[in-house]
Amino acid sequence: NLSSYISGSVAQRVALAQPSDQITAHRVGVTVLVADINNFSAYCEIRKPEDAASVLHKFYSTASDIVMQCGGEVQEMVGDRLLAVFNGTSPCPDHAMHAINAAREIWLRCGEELPNTLSQGLEPMSLSVGIETGIVLQGSFGASQRRVHTVLGQTVTVALRLCVMTNDLAYPILIGEGTAKHINTFPRIDQPQALLKPLGNFLLPTLRQGIKIYTPKHSLEISTAAELANLEYLKQKSFTT
Repeated sequence: NLSSYISGSVAQRVALAQPSDQITAHRVGVTVLVADINNFSAYCEIRKPEDAASVLHKFYSTASDIVMQCGGEVQEMVGDRLLAVFNGTSPCPDHAMHAINAAREIWLRCGEELPNTLSQGLEPMSLSVGIETGIVLQGSFGASQRRVHTVLGQTVTVALRLCVMTNDLAYPILIGEGTAKHINTFPRIDQPQALLKPLGNFLLPTLRQGIKIYTPKHSLEISTAAELANLEYLKQKSFTT
């Protein structure tokens, strides 16, 4: 039961341990994925709490399954946002590529499960995903009576900011330069320049230095009705703003 709330490896470690109010964490190289539902708050304003809960339940369930199938672990689910880590407590070789594959599946499958809100006079709900690779501090933090197991650091901040910027740049999946560099370290037939489309150098909110931002080229290939609708909506929104 505990491992359904936190990852199994963490559950095994903390289940029988004595409570502590000390930081118990270590540095590790990971890829962080953040997925968020756009326009969910407006949906909650006009729908019953049970309807909103049903949307979140589907999103959490489908996205969690995708993350685990791609070798990652869900770190936290807060509001309409999910944060996952690849190569955290469980080893995940080539974790950057696994995260990118998970991002596309989340955008496609979770996007198809979102309710149609156009008939209710609302902007359509859609998925945004931000990905970054780098060093994080992973472990347990907080007072002994209430602990949290999570990841902290610049890598997490960049992934969160990239997720927020998807609407501004009109691309549903944004990737940081740390992930692009990590992909470049793995010799492969499908070279990274063929996998990622560079969007330029941007200054992310609250950060002082700009970073290079990319998007996966395969996310631009239209393969489903939901994908086409999402891209058309994002394109129109970018023109109006």
